Amino acid sequence: MVLVFDFDGTIVDSKKMNLFVFEKSFKKYGFSFNCSQIEPHFGPSAKKVIEELIGKKNQKINKKIEKEVDFLKRTVGLKMMRLRAEPAFFQKLKKHHCLILRTNADRASTIKYLRIHKIFNLWQKIITPEDKLGQSKIKTLQYLKDRFKRPIVYIGDMKSDIKSARTAGVVSVAIAGWEKEKNLRKAKPDFLINRLNKLPKILKIIEG
Repeated sequence: MVLVFDFDGTIVDSKKMNLFVFEKSFKKYGFSFNCSQIEPHFGPSAKKVIEELIGKKNQKINKKIEKEVDFLKRTVGLKMMRLRAEPAFFQKLKKHHCLILRTNADRASTIKYLRIHKIFNLWQKIITPEDKLGQSKIKTLQYLKDRFKRPIVYIGDMKSDIKSARTAGVVSVAIAGWEKEKNLRKAKPDFLINRLNKLPKILKIIEG
């Protein structure tokens, strides 16, 4: 099977880090958003989050905030995030499945983090917003479905991940991360887990 993993909240515990980074970046440029105001906008890329909160009128400021978010993620942010499973877990999955990473995080910080934790070489493809394909979850999943011609399983931690998988016609496995289990359940994923180490059992069920 082809396993497509989301990054933030799915394979790394990054919620606190992202809230901290965005709050600090907005504050630097005179915007006083607290975590509870920022959190509801998470899901899309940093650029989209910024636009949803302050609009598109001043693109110069938007780009400065986006650049600051990127800088903080690649410095202090990398130290704040933790893998939700040991590297050996992903190494074992790779022996039996094709692993693909799809994220709204920038390529530089994502690759740096994967290298630090020794799981960079496990992915057949890493798709980020810098790729045209990576700008839409649905398009990414549809592309992979057409390319591989075998079962695609999308593992994510937000309701938007579940909806994208359903629209693309692939299996969704939701994991409690950014959103709580009760909220994810409302989106009706094919499977719902609270820890990554439960994924292998789910994959056996899918394989039949």
